[in-house]
Amino acid sequence: TVVIAPPDGHMGQYLAALQRLQTLDLVAIAPAHGRVLCEPQRLLAAIVTHRRQREAKVLAALQRAGHGTPETLVAEVYADTPAFLHLAARLSLQAHLINLVESGQALFRDGTWHALTAV
Repeated sequence: TVVIAPPDGHMGQYLAALQRLQTLDLVAIAPAHGRVLCEPQRLLAAIVTHRRQREAKVLAALQRAGHGTPETLVAEVYADTPAFLHLAARLSLQAHLINLVESGQALFRDGTWHALTAV
């Protein structure tokens, strides 16, 4: 999947855009680069599911730790991703953390992210 990198990339807006696309009767998706993607509804559902599952992993890791940063959480949250991609993954992790703040599940204080709910 693509890297959602704050401040220009916004996970909430990205997910909302994907969900808007799911309401359309699409035959294919033609991205700005790469091949034309067939079965767009299946693809969109898979991407939204993947992002929601990843965000659940972010929240669970934050709840277990009590607080953290993208740097301290990335190895656990992206354990299924090769370590050489963790630098890029930290950007998407930060976007998920921002989305958790905006949804009232976390807060950012003194340079650290904190879970607002317990495990």
